[in-house]
Amino acid sequence: MTRETEVARLKGRLHSEELARGIVSGVDAVRAASAAERAVIIERLEFLTGESWQWGYNIGSGLAAGIESQYGTVRDAAGNLAAAVRGQIGIRSEPKDPNSPLRGITEWGSNLVKTYTDGIYQNLDLASSAGGALATRLSVSPSGGQEGASGSGAAPAPVTINLTVTGDLRASEATLPSILQRAVFASDLREPI
Repeated sequence: MTRETEVARLKGRLHSEELARGIVSGVDAVRAASAAERAVIIERLEFLTGESWQWGYNIGSGLAAGIESQYGTVRDAAGNLAAAVRGQIGIRSEPKDPNSPLRGITEWGSNLVKTYTDGIYQNLDLASSAGGALATRLSVSPSGGQEGASGSGAAPAPVTINLTVTGDLRASEATLPSILQRAVFASDLREPI
């Protein structure tokens, strides 16, 4: 190795050692500067956290106040829209198109009522028969005429029969006596009520 190479190597070593000493001696300064920056960042973030909450609160309050202040405008716009739609779809007459699925809509309600009432009138005899069958199942005991349910011979309490007539009684004048008579005979009472 030549003298010049040896001198360059020694200078490089000297520079490296000085650099290393500089880095080692600067560690504390870097740590201190880094800790100071960290403290500043944390302080700012804490400040921003409080500020962010306030910003969110202000945004929400402002939005709510804005909506509330425009409630009348929104209500009026919705009412105008509803009126426009109602004017377009109002059903006042039959659709012009004979193939429309709404054909006959003006008669649907009355046809529905007519269907129900026709069904009721056509089945009045069936309802009367069911009422008669129900009446024959009624058990009426004469006061003091039979043993109690326990078989002890104690007389049962007097029987009270309540009849509730809903509607026009004259419509059932012909069938009411026969229903009562069937109930009496079904319960083994031979004497008229």
